[in-house]
Amino acid sequence: CIVSIPLAWYIMYSWLQNYTFRINLGWWFYVIPVAFVIGMAFLSIIFKITGTIKGNPINSLRYE
Repeated sequence: CIVSIPLAWYIMYSWLQNYTFRINLGWWFYVIPVAFVIGMAFLSIIFKITGTIKGNPINSLRYE
């Protein structure tokens, strides 16, 4: 996110300068997708952890 947000802003800003009618991109154009990706990552981690916790410990130890 640290690298991609400034890079995306620069590319979009440069691209939009070629049009006659210009728009300003707000901060939420960048924050909402980053929040969505981080939320999906946390959800997938939480589901994996809960599946491991609910599972039989013998099955986990068998593969260790």
